[in-house]
Order: sequence, then C-alpha cells, then structure tokens
Amino acid sequence: MIVSAFFVETLQHCILCVQQKICVTFNPTPPSSIEIQGYSNNAKVEVRENQDLTLKCIVANSKPAAQIIWFRNNVEYKIVQFVNGQWRKRRMDEQADVLTRLKKTINMVESVTGPAKNDIDKRMYTYGAQTTRMHALLILCSNNRNDKVEEITPKRFTTTSNLKLKPTAADDYTEYTCQAKHKALAPDMPMRSIVQLSVLYPPGPPYIQGYTQGETLRRGQTVELICNSRGGNPPAQLIWYKNGSQIRMAYR
Repeated sequence: MIVSAFFVETLQHCILCVQQKICVTFNPTPPSSIEIQGYSNNAKVEVRENQDLTLKCIVANSKPAAQIIWFRNNVEYKIVQFVNGQWRKRRMDEQADVLTRLKKTINMVESVTGPAKNDIDKRMYTYGAQTTRMHALLILCSNNRNDKVEEITPKRFTTTSNLKLKPTAADDYTEYTCQAKHKALAPDMPMRSIVQLSVLYPPGPPYIQGYTQGETLRRGQTVELICNSRGGNPPAQLIWYKNGSQIRMAYR
C-alpha cells in the first residue's frame, strides 16, 4: 500500500491519505493584483457616444477564487440570474448588463522517483483547495523501496469579469469601479481599480443672444451678440462670419 502525506506550514494542517486519495487543506490567499485591463487606476477612458465598450477586470492569484463586484458611481451592480453558464448582472437601477465568467482549474501532478524496478504510477489529479499564502507541499510516498520526495506548489485562481456598456452623453464623467471580494481581504481595505468615462458627443446647435430677428437698430448703436452652444465633449469651437467672411471672435 502506498501512503502519501501532505505537509503545509503547521502540523494541524497535516492530513494523512491512503490509497492515492489526495486531501489537501489551505488557508485563503488574498489576490496579488487587480486591474481593468488596458487602463491604469483612475485613468480616463475615451469613448464615442453609443459606441460599444467592454471593461475587463482581472483579479489575479487568489485562493479561493475572488468574487468581482462592479460599481457605477458607487452604486453596486447586482447578480440577478445565472444563464447558460454565465452570471448576468445589472445595476440596481437596471441599466447595463454584466457578464462574469469564472474559470477554476487546478492540476497537481504527484511524481515519485525511485529504482527502475519499482512499480509506482505517476498520476494527474484535479482538485479544489483554499489558501492564503503560496505553501509548498511536501509529498511523502512510501512503498518500502526508499522512494525520493518531490515538492509541489499549488496553483492559484485568476478571476475575470467583463462589463459591457454602450455609453450615452449622460455617462460622461461616470466612474466605474471593479472591486475584489475575498475572505482574506479586510473589509476596511478593499482592493479595487477605477476608471472614469470621457464620452465624446456632439454639441447642441448654436444660437445667438443679444438680438431678436426683426428688431430695429439705430445707426451707431452698440450691440453685443453672444453665440452659445450647449453641451458637447469636447466643447464646440464657435466661429463668427459676416456676409460669408470669417471675423474675429472671443470666447468666454
């Protein structure tokens, strides 16, 4: 009979397994990083009005896998249903949809070395575990043949979440926050990444103040004409023309 023992940092986590059955317990490990792919923290994301935009949040190297939470101007999106293997989320005021995909795969190879005449299998195991730090595992395999020992390091999880948006002019200056939720993170020290949208949209049509169509003016009378255009990102450039020719202008 082959006996395998797995040792982590402290003896109370040592588990003895027989007949090649692997049982491993780890403490939770917090994520090493969080990012919205392609953007630094607090970056401005420039996008045209009604253009599709996908924000991809990546939370790396945690155990167990971290949960990703999205916020729009500090309002949290909520999970509402699970459809076809994907979490479908929407904000509490039910605007944009969120698709979250979580992939978890851990492979551990138990490898045994010894004399060529030993009949010892090399097997691949797939398992789930929880840890807070990267612990090395010490695997002892005994078949009364003085076998050697190999150290195996458990893998960690990387979680990704895609937030799909179609911003309008009203979303200009809107902040989107990706936050990691994990049992190894202190509630008062959240791990998050933030971006702010800069939505490009056209200004409203220009209009002139200071004169009413049909109004009579006296010769030599001073009149101040003000051209206005509301909204627009970036703001509109206003150009004056007199009888088809461009004239000097002043901005306020």
